[in-house]
Amino acid sequence: MLADRGIGTSPLLMRGIMGLGWTFLFRVTKQSKLVLPSGKAVCFYDPVTAPEQTYSASGIVFKQRGRIPGHVRVLWGDHAQDRWALVTHDAQLTGWEYAQRMWIEQAFRDLKSHGWQVETALCDDPDRMGRLWMLLLGASVVATFGGAALKRRSDGVYVRRWSLFREGRQAFLAASPLP
Repeated sequence: MLADRGIGTSPLLMRGIMGLGWTFLFRVTKQSKLVLPSGKAVCFYDPVTAPEQTYSASGIVFKQRGRIPGHVRVLWGDHAQDRWALVTHDAQLTGWEYAQRMWIEQAFRDLKSHGWQVETALCDDPDRMGRLWMLLLGASVVATFGGAALKRRSDGVYVRRWSLFREGRQAFLAASPLP
């Protein structure tokens, strides 16, 4: 289970998930502390100061609110604006699995405020809403498999010029002109 900082700092939720036999990887606040086996409490966010750096350690998290045995990961990808402070109880997780959540966030953003603005559709007919979802799916597929609008940076790396949503929308409208 992946969660952001809004609910990721809940020891009670972590215990509940472990009780179900599930695995969690939660983003926590940058002020979160880890008690190392030596007994020293550290703010584990601080050692990572630049992109491409990582930090991993094990100990007790939430010493004031729950004392959860856990593993912490701090990651900063080369294209990310900031670090991810992550907590899990599964030592096998690297932390990069959290990137799946970023994909979900981007998809929601594209469906809502930065894209289709589905929340303004005010559609209460399930058939019409189903057709709308199919349209959105088609636009995403076209963008994914129809050739991305990439731009080459001065360092030779290719990056998207537009969001995946905008690419899909542009490709969809070009392929299906309205009458």
